[in-house]
Amino acid sequence: MLQGRCLPLAGGVFALVLSLDSSGRRFWVACSCAPYQHKRRVHTVGGLLSDPHNFARACALFREFSAREERSGVVRAELKCPVDVRDSFLRASREIDPRAAHSLQQEEVLGDGRAALCSADCLLLQAFTHFHNTELARYRARLADIDARIVYERFLRDWECAVACAHFGIHRRSTVFTRVHSDAIRDLEEQRAALALETPESFFVLHAAQWLGEVERVSSGVFAQTPSVSAALERIATSLARGDAVLLRGHLGTGKTELAVLAAERFALHKLITEDVRCALNEWCTAATGGSCAEIRGSERGVSDALQNSQEARTQFQRLFSQRAAYYEQALRLGDERLLQRIKPLFISGSKHIDTEDLFLEKTLVLKNSLEGKTPEHCYQDVHAFTERGYAFDPMLDIYLAKYGNFGTEVQKIEREVLRAVKEGRPLVIDEINAIPMQHLIALNDILQKRVGDFAYIPGVGPVKIAAGFGVIATGNISSGLVHYEGTGALNPAFASRFNTFEYDYPPQSTEGLYTNQAHPEKNELFRIILARLASSGGSLCLPDIDGSLDKLFKLAQLAKVTQQVFSGKWKDSTGGSETHDGLGDVEPELREAVLSIRNVIRVLDEWNRGEEKDVDQALWDGFIGGVLNADDQNYILSQAVRFGFFQEKDGWSVRPKGIGAGFTSYEEIRTRPYEYTRLPDGVKTLAEVVVLLFGHGPTYAMHTQNTVPDVVDAGAMLVLHDRIHELVRVCAAFRLLQEKSYARECADRIAHLQCSCDQLVSEHARLRSEGGTPRALWDDLARAEQTSDALIQELLPEFRHCFPDICGDECTYSDVFFEFGKSITAAIPLAEDSVLIAGGTDDIRLLYRVHDQWLVAESTHKSVKTDWRICALISMGDGEVVVVTEGGETIVLSIQERSKKAERRRVSFEVVARVEGVYERVLCVEKVNAHRVVVGDETGALFILEKSAHGYEYRGPILGLGGGIRVVRALNTAQLVVFSGFSGTRLLHNEEYSDAIYGFENPYTEAVVLSEDRVVVFGDDGESRVLRHEHGMAAGDYAYGEWITGFKSVVLCALALSSRMVLVFGRGGEARLLSFDATGTAQYSRSFGNTTGAVVSAFLLQSEHPSVFNVFIAAENGTCRLLTVHEFCEPSMFKERLSKIVAPPLHDNE
Repeated sequence: MLQGRCLPLAGGVFALVLSLDSSGRRFWVACSCAPYQHKRRVHTVGGLLSDPHNFARACALFREFSAREERSGVVRAELKCPVDVRDSFLRASREIDPRAAHSLQQEEVLGDGRAALCSADCLLLQAFTHFHNTELARYRARLADIDARIVYERFLRDWECAVACAHFGIHRRSTVFTRVHSDAIRDLEEQRAALALETPESFFVLHAAQWLGEVERVSSGVFAQTPSVSAALERIATSLARGDAVLLRGHLGTGKTELAVLAAERFALHKLITEDVRCALNEWCTAATGGSCAEIRGSERGVSDALQNSQEARTQFQRLFSQRAAYYEQALRLGDERLLQRIKPLFISGSKHIDTEDLFLEKTLVLKNSLEGKTPEHCYQDVHAFTERGYAFDPMLDIYLAKYGNFGTEVQKIEREVLRAVKEGRPLVIDEINAIPMQHLIALNDILQKRVGDFAYIPGVGPVKIAAGFGVIATGNISSGLVHYEGTGALNPAFASRFNTFEYDYPPQSTEGLYTNQAHPEKNELFRIILARLASSGGSLCLPDIDGSLDKLFKLAQLAKVTQQVFSGKWKDSTGGSETHDGLGDVEPELREAVLSIRNVIRVLDEWNRGEEKDVDQALWDGFIGGVLNADDQNYILSQAVRFGFFQEKDGWSVRPKGIGAGFTSYEEIRTRPYEYTRLPDGVKTLAEVVVLLFGHGPTYAMHTQNTVPDVVDAGAMLVLHDRIHELVRVCAAFRLLQEKSYARECADRIAHLQCSCDQLVSEHARLRSEGGTPRALWDDLARAEQTSDALIQELLPEFRHCFPDICGDECTYSDVFFEFGKSITAAIPLAEDSVLIAGGTDDIRLLYRVHDQWLVAESTHKSVKTDWRICALISMGDGEVVVVTEGGETIVLSIQERSKKAERRRVSFEVVARVEGVYERVLCVEKVNAHRVVVGDETGALFILEKSAHGYEYRGPILGLGGGIRVVRALNTAQLVVFSGFSGTRLLHNEEYSDAIYGFENPYTEAVVLSEDRVVVFGDDGESRVLRHEHGMAAGDYAYGEWITGFKSVVLCALALSSRMVLVFGRGGEARLLSFDATGTAQYSRSFGNTTGAVVSAFLLQSEHPSVFNVFIAAENGTCRLLTVHEFCEPSMFKERLSKIVAPPLHDNE
């Protein structure tokens, strides 16, 4: 019989130990690792992945299971769509699509399929997942660093340009200083582009970030920032920074106006952020150098010199820049009117009725009473003055009224948009400028050729100084021989020369081929814009008949591009003048009024509505073609739609070519039968598949054999691991000797030596595991040894418990349900050793108390807190006071007093002490910091502090600087919080000031558990988790994420730290597992030990008689309560009995 074991050695070499029973000989066969490399990067993959076949198998398994998980996650994400608590009827009437419900049911029954894998495939999948996640995290960090350095170099270059302009004159912008930063920016951009060519992971990271950014902008109401849009924004920003006015020319539907407004807002926002950061850096540099930075070289240029090559300065800049950007974004999201006035551009919509007064200063006549503006006291003083002059009262009053009581008219001047923009330093957008009469536009000449700081002549006002921040962006349509825009005219060449003019065209799109065989898919930006409107927040696509829908959408993009080229007169340029069209012969096609612009494409997509009621063909007719007002345009577009595969006869359409002047085509004319539609089952394209669809396949790994095995293999080196196992056996013998002596005091040195040996062995296990070894195998050898004592097992089991999830899980038992609330439980907290407070719905709060092993409900005088919002948190502040926080931000302070403490019948009273106002948006999280302070986070990213003082409770805040909603907040100590938000990631809040963002966790947060001040376990909505820990040796307050913790794919809704090494985790369906950590910090989940039949809302520890037994109170969303008993580890005798059933037979010396 041939038995074998794989032992890892240094240098990536693996040795296969083959034992032959009959001869007793051992053969050692060494096999080397197989490094994988692409053009720019070489990976040496050790462990199980060193074999090429294993690597290929692991890749396939990873793609299969990650795609399966993401597909199910798309459906689950839609189930998270919230309903306002006030819409109770809608909540009660909600139904799930039967197909989606069936797929979820099948998923729950079959699981994710991992259980069906053999042990070898499980190890391969785990190894490749670790490798893949590590590579993604590394490339994300590199990409973030490159982007941050580009921003930093641009900041210094712009600062140097400003200094050069101030010193040398307005036209001198390039100096030896600016060229250094320009070269650095160029090098960094080349590095960023080359990053995508290194590995498949780098390609995915770069393009997934770009795609998710476009999806996020579309979902927030901003059009997708594709490469062509980014280039246009960069060109506009550069022109405005130079002080040049910009004119965007293009045809209808290209998005000129939206682009102009977006560019103006970014220009104003960037100016504010830059000014704040410059001031802050000046202060920091002054404090660092002990004097004014400007004194270094006698000018402000010294600041740039001091910062140029300083890593500390770059870190300081990144912190300040991210803080200010987050602050302004948060303020804009909250609708800060003062800030909106500074950022939003002034807007003029072009019209032939606009004259010079509408642009600069409007004059109007108003009636005015001479008494206006005077108070009664002023009038009395005037009367008293007349009285002192000796006039009689009645004659004096008549004279006073005659003098001051008459009415008159006066001219009132109202400043218009151009004058306000010049004086206030705000961007100005003039939409459809060629619709304004030219004789009025000439009045802008002086303003357009002046720069910031100059005095420009304003008609009717005179010279006005141009304030910093002023800029002009104008848009206009292009009239041609084919298309004429009614109401517009040509611009005076002298006037137009004052603008930096460029054409903004429709987005690029290929008009040939299928979406599956594009040579350069990244150039199909129109197709990308269409998909961005249909993608989920995670970047995936869920559409009926996914492949067929994508084919139709790609053809829709092609059809739109053809109409755009014909409408703008560029069809001949794009085809080389060689193409003809159906029904037209050699006649060049033309469209005079209709074009399938981006605006019309979006209307078609809205009409389609993801195929809920109609297909793309019907949506194209209803949303665009059926409403075309020019018959020739309609017939031409209809013929091209048929050419691209729309309106086919098999689908009940019959479209015949029509010549010019043939009249309109009606719907009844092209339908052969009544329209019927059956929605096909939904399909999902994962984020990885969408990236390949939009950007191509990218680089792939190629295997290169590398011989790392020496010619002569030293057999002694191969037995290193075997000797270490025997060392552990000798430690066992020493431990037994100490045990027999009852740990006598004179053996203290031996005990210390034993502990040191165990610690070294655990460290060695961690090292071997990273190289491909398994602690499970080492523990198996320990368990087989006859010398192993029960005491040693009990001592070492916590270090090895992650090796045996199938043993330790059975020591967790549930009690029966002892309380049913009758409604959904929303919060629960312990009040004392034997009592628990539970809240449900909007107004129901009850007290449970324990008598022996029975739980009872206390009688209460008042159960209602009278609030319209669902209760989301209960916080015990001591002395019978409980803070009740609702989702709507309403905060109520209750005083709970027990009126009777009889064992079998308790009576309590609830009294509302105070109602505190302060949180105005929906509350997402609440955390108690100490006995006097509670923090509350809302959906806008604002953090509020509820403080208890001698005068009562009151809110402070909000503390701004984050976006996307504060999902979770946890207190590390009384002065430091860790905050997890939707967009800004992880940040520390120390003394109410945010730290830099902590990268490494990209998924939305669902829960976090504090193990200690330097370790926090963080959970995401995809079931993944990581440990956020303090990096020793770094500056105080620096935290970083550790490795991914895999093994639990359910969304974690509740978690409880049992000790510094054990965390109890509950999934969405109530599934519970233990997450344990060994001495090296390596974490692993136990197997599932049942569920609570519902999502867990709250879990907390109750008093236990035994230190290694934890009693956990569980409150589920379905209104049930029960106890879970968790044992820290098994008894030695029980463990050895179970261990003997799962380990392999021992290897004797003669084997």
